[in-house]
Formats: sequence, C-alpha cells, structure tokens
Amino acid sequence: MILGALLFLLGLAGMIVDQKTRPRLIAGPMVQIPETGVLTIVWEAQAWFKGGAGRLTGADGRTIQADADQTGGRYQATFRNLTPGGKYSYTVVNHGFLGREIAVAGPFEAAAAPPRGVSFRFV
Repeated sequence: MILGALLFLLGLAGMIVDQKTRPRLIAGPMVQIPETGVLTIVWEAQAWFKGGAGRLTGADGRTIQADADQTGGRYQATFRNLTPGGKYSYTVVNHGFLGREIAVAGPFEAAAAPPRGVSFRFV
C-alpha cells in the first residue's frame, strides 16, 4: 500500500514538472532561405532543456527529421535533397522533461523551391 502511494506521488510530481517545464513557442515557425531542394524552418521558443528538431512529411507519407541548430532560444532546422517544388507538411518539436520531444507547433504546409528558372511564390 505504501509502495503504491509512493509510486502515485512520484507520477504526480513528474506530471507537474513536465507541465511547468513544457517548451513555449515565442515566434514562428517560418520557412526561410528558399533554395532549390532545400527547406529551412526557423522558430523561437522558451525552453528549459536544450534541443529541438523539425519533422517533415512528404506527399508519399515518408517523414524525415532534422535536428535544429540552436542559438539561445532560436532554432533552425534545415532539410536538404528534397524534391524541387515538392509539397511538404512540417512540425517543430523541442525537448522537454526527461528528453521527451514535445510538438510546439504544426503541422503546417510548405513547398520546396522549384528548379532555377521556374517561377514560384514564396509567401
């Protein structure tokens, strides 16, 4: 009985710590630096723990992940070797309590820049 109560209290404490330390999105995410076959996602977050990543899902359902370069609270995840002009869905995550990845924004839609010479609108 005491062991059960102790486990319950530990679980409750873990939930409280997880909620208090959950990453908070400050700005973004936004797609920047359009290049052919490259997609860069940038966001700012207030996070207690270091680390973040972008997840990109193509029209074929395949998901790839890029770890974000972090400078202070600014994160930048770059995906390379994408299909030029390809349509993608992306989500950004930050690390939380015990290294758990927490989605802070998304999914959003984006397209990789098409080959040179093909016009496209980057909004």
